[in-house]
Amino acid sequence: MDRRVLFFVGAAAACVLLVPVAPDEFRKVCWIVAIVYLVMAAASGLDSYSRNHAVRRPHPSFKTDAQREPVSTSSGGSGGPASG
Repeated sequence: MDRRVLFFVGAAAACVLLVPVAPDEFRKVCWIVAIVYLVMAAASGLDSYSRNHAVRRPHPSFKTDAQREPVSTSSGGSGGPASG
């Protein structure tokens, strides 16, 4: 499991544990922040899952060695411009 998921779940649990000791006017804030942390944990978990299970395909412009055109290796002297 991703470390970010564990952090967000732990932070949400801390917010829920603070609900009984929070003043009445701030209990709603504790619940809202806990829900936001759980949503972030879910999003982080899906991100981690998609990165680890995605089919990795090379970009269409990438060519493997078998697809590349052969390089001419004919030696015509020093390799510089031809002098006549």
